[in-house]
Amino acid sequence: MQLIYPRFVDFEASSLRAESYPIEVAWNDPGGTIQAHLINPLPVPSWTDWSEDAQAVHGITRHELSRNGRDPAWVCECLDLVGPGQTLFSDAPEFDGAWMRELYRGSRRPPPDLRIASIAELAALGGLDHVMYARFRSEARKRAGGEHRAALDVTYLMELYRLAAEAKGI
Repeated sequence: MQLIYPRFVDFEASSLRAESYPIEVAWNDPGGTIQAHLINPLPVPSWTDWSEDAQAVHGITRHELSRNGRDPAWVCECLDLVGPGQTLFSDAPEFDGAWMRELYRGSRRPPPDLRIASIAELAALGGLDHVMYARFRSEARKRAGGEHRAALDVTYLMELYRLAAEAKGI
């Protein structure tokens, strides 16, 4: 039987400062397909914050974003297709929620009808023990093949969910 995944989301950002903005986003559909997009900051004049320390972590340069990133409004249109009223789960909902709001603000679009919740809330909703998630973190990270890129982090969250679901017999 095919596992149906909750929706997970992850953003990478220009820094961890208040002036930061999203530079990459990824999310999955219930079948496990991941969409990931670099976000071009140039269409949003206020998006000037940049941290060399953050770049060293995620490995994405401003030049790469300006060359290969998508227009923020286009990324918003893709996120809107997730569907109204959906909940996306994150391991850092405060940050990911702030960057999603900034993506829409910078694109001059109304906030999405999407909610970002903690993976801990997912564990409680699904009857999955949060301690079980903690047990599987290193294995899930190994299976994801890395971190600090949006698609890799969504892969990690999906693997974490899959391992916990298998252990619970779901």
